[in-house]
Amino acid sequence: MSSKETKSGLNQDLSDKKVINIKKNSKKVDEAIKKGIQLNEELENEDQIKEFTIKILNTDNQKLMELTSAIRMSRAAMIEYSIEYVYYCINRLKLNLDEIIQKMGGLGGNSNSDSSVLYNLKLDIVTLHKIKKIGMEERVNDCAILGIRLLYQNNCTVRELEKTSEISKEK
Repeated sequence: MSSKETKSGLNQDLSDKKVINIKKNSKKVDEAIKKGIQLNEELENEDQIKEFTIKILNTDNQKLMELTSAIRMSRAAMIEYSIEYVYYCINRLKLNLDEIIQKMGGLGGNSNSDSSVLYNLKLDIVTLHKIKKIGMEERVNDCAILGIRLLYQNNCTVRELEKTSEISKEK
């Protein structure tokens, strides 16, 4: 056996032992594997895509149209993106859902078909899992509206402020 073969054999043996030691001593690894298996089983048991009808009040629909115009994205894609944004705010930025709802105004109010627009939306299982994780699985419509309001506030109200500053400069 050459020295190269011996070295590669030793390295292989050592790396196998390291993996075994990590698996034996790490509860975090075991928990992560367990969560991954559980999530995979949940995803396999559910449909891959679910359809929803989202009812958006005209005032929120105007915000949606402004967003789609600014970002050049379809309305359906923007609604899904807004749901993802709510998840991001709660999960990554660690914002409180109830505080966000309070700040953004009431959701799920009286919305007649006269003053609202309906959108058919198909959400994949990953997005549905995120909605479930933030506790809004029974309130997908509210989640979409909340996301639209958040995105509008964070992206489109800047324009209004710029217009105001331009007008004041002209005076």
